[in-house]
Amino acid sequence: MAYRDLREYIKALEERDKLHRITAEVEKDWEIAAVCRRVFQKLAPERRPVLLFERIRGFNIPLLVGSLGASPEVYAIALQDRVENIHERWEQAQRHPVKPVRVSTGPCKENILRGNDADLTRFPVPIWTVGEDPGPYLTAPCVVSREPDTGAYNVGTYRLQVKGPKKMGIWAADGQHVSRHRLKNEARNQSTPVAVVLGPDPAIEMVSVTKFSFETEEYDVSGGLRGEPVPLVACETIPIEVPATAEIVIEGEIPPGYREPEGPFGEYTGYMGAAGNMPVIEVTCITHRHNPIYRAFFSQMPPSESSC
Repeated sequence: MAYRDLREYIKALEERDKLHRITAEVEKDWEIAAVCRRVFQKLAPERRPVLLFERIRGFNIPLLVGSLGASPEVYAIALQDRVENIHERWEQAQRHPVKPVRVSTGPCKENILRGNDADLTRFPVPIWTVGEDPGPYLTAPCVVSREPDTGAYNVGTYRLQVKGPKKMGIWAADGQHVSRHRLKNEARNQSTPVAVVLGPDPAIEMVSVTKFSFETEEYDVSGGLRGEPVPLVACETIPIEVPATAEIVIEGEIPPGYREPEGPFGEYTGYMGAAGNMPVIEVTCITHRHNPIYRAFFSQMPPSESSC
């Protein structure tokens, strides 16, 4: 059976001695990035563990990093398979996609935060390139949007700069799915609803960071990877459906025509990615599981989770 959620996957990693729990207290805005960099630079992939930072100063939420890209072996565990079968599994998933199923509720609804309680600063979002990045960045968001005319779903990963308790900047090129949806809505002077999913089961993250044709729906390919449908639940404030067992869901809208400075950001190439005037996501609601786990990708100087 497929992993029901990120927590089942973490258990599988720990059983295979691929998870390292960091119990010492760390500072989110420099120690997390520094520790990740040393682990990825100093350890060979076969020895490189997934990292779970359990004590982050000022927060009671742990942070998980490396659970997709620490090594080929970790990636294979995410697929519940062997390294030599990774390419075949992807080929089969794309040839035989599985449509998602709609459910009435799920663990991601255990806590529903609205108004001033829907506050991004409650999560331990790191500054990854200290002295260079303009602020904290969400690096492992699965951004869910819909094609305005067909309603087809897209799931993609883009860098998101936390600009305040209820606002994020989003960097996405005009040719990427979420920008195509946004531009079509802007032509009609309409906002673009988006859901930012953090900590779904690993198959969702796999499709989120993969390039597909505009006709492909990532939920379907994820179902193919899982071998069973992805359970989806409706958001509270926007017409979007999200994985029911995700750790955290941030609901919001991209207002039409509005831009403000975003970036630069230390990218997976080892160089600072460009800055520019980009759209923003205005947060309308946050839902999360009890005792949520914050999920992040480590980028910056390769090797990193993003470059691997």
